[in-house]
Amino acid sequence: MNFSDNPELERLMTPQLFKFVRQAQIRYATDDLVVILDLTDVEPEFVAVRRSEMASSDQIPPVLRAKLSKPAAAVAEKLSSPDKSFWFFAIHDLGRADCVAVNASIIGPGGNA
Repeated sequence: MNFSDNPELERLMTPQLFKFVRQAQIRYATDDLVVILDLTDVEPEFVAVRRSEMASSDQIPPVLRAKLSKPAAAVAEKLSSPDKSFWFFAIHDLGRADCVAVNASIIGPGGNA
């Protein structure tokens, strides 16, 4: 994903996000995570959820369940490093969100992943 095409997402690709992901991988004992950031919250915080749980939830739209049906590392050859790949779900406001596969190891200075 080229985050320079989406300045809102590029702005969210921070060392704090990647540190949170590493800690969540240890806590949940899996690399297969969805990290959620709800920017509509008064104090937005990262939340980690096992991808399999979110993908099987009937509380999310079918299009999102379909997108999350595979681990982030499986959606493209470029993201084949599961220990550094995760799904990132950013809720910008009501009715507007992004859900993208991210690989921390290949994000460069221009925000490319």
